[in-house]
Amino acid sequence: AGCIGEVARAIGYMQAHPEAGGTKSMLDNLVKLKSIFLRLEDHLDNGAIPPGGRTTNPSEGRSFPGDYIFEIFKTAALLTYDNHGVMVEFIKKVSDTIMEIRGTASSGTP
Repeated sequence: AGCIGEVARAIGYMQAHPEAGGTKSMLDNLVKLKSIFLRLEDHLDNGAIPPGGRTTNPSEGRSFPGDYIFEIFKTAALLTYDNHGVMVEFIKKVSDTIMEIRGTASSGTP
């Protein structure tokens, strides 16, 4: 839920400062990114974690093999090894643009 709010905030920055790179295509891609995060959240809230897994105490939750997260990304976000680089580069570009808007030279979360 936190990343959805961050994307919404990034959309607001881009709309308020179009001269800093908030192009229509960047805004469209931010809306798509927000949609991906919403689908991922919905998938996790509505049964992405199947019964099973290993646990010694059911109240502590379950564990699954490490590669199970990749199945969740593939199913909910259509994110795979082949296309993840595009998403990572876009997120970096948005972060850098927002840092420029704020007048901050360092990389990081705005």
